[in-house]
Amino acid sequence: MALAYTFKGQLINLGGGPAVVREVASSSNVVALYLAPMNGAPEIEHLISVDPSACILPDVADGVLLGWAVAACFLAVFGVMFLTRALRGETGGTYGES
Repeated sequence: MALAYTFKGQLINLGGGPAVVREVASSSNVVALYLAPMNGAPEIEHLISVDPSACILPDVADGVLLGWAVAACFLAVFGVMFLTRALRGETGGTYGES
């Protein structure tokens, strides 16, 4: 709804001609624009109904899915490193000793 307040003071074309957005009010699902027409006509109240999106924060299921993805990546990297060491012949019991 914060976007609605950026219209305040702007000139918009609504029906019979240009009008200045004098005031903006909003509730959970309606934005009301109060317009002052440039031709001196009475003030217009223009209601716009909106459907706000639900909050899409990660939950436990998302955390589990990300955990499995991280584990799979770790195992893939470990496997590639193990294969690389095996192909070089570095898998003996003396690996890392000087």
